[in-house]
Amino acid sequence: MSDLARLEADAEAKRSRLERTLRNLGSRATVLGLVDDLVARSGAPTSNEVAEALRRNPLLAIGLALCAGLLAVEVSRARRLRPLNSRERHGVPKAQTALRPIP
Repeated sequence: MSDLARLEADAEAKRSRLERTLRNLGSRATVLGLVDDLVARSGAPTSNEVAEALRRNPLLAIGLALCAGLLAVEVSRARRLRPLNSRERHGVPKAQTALRPIP
């Protein structure tokens, strides 16, 4: 193999390694990648570990889905019941908040 061919092969190998490094850094720079890194450093399970645990235990997955659904229903109900503006929160009916002409 000539010196030029060896240098070209070496350059191609380095280029390939650089591309892999950049892809790895790009995936870690996403929001989810950063969150996974922070979670891993805290000692908490990563999203992959949680997903694997849910795959192994479908009853746990059903329970979590049920709790999330109940929470969503409760939030929706609370939003429907809350007053629309600050005057209504203080007991002033909505009809009294409209501008009336001065007599």
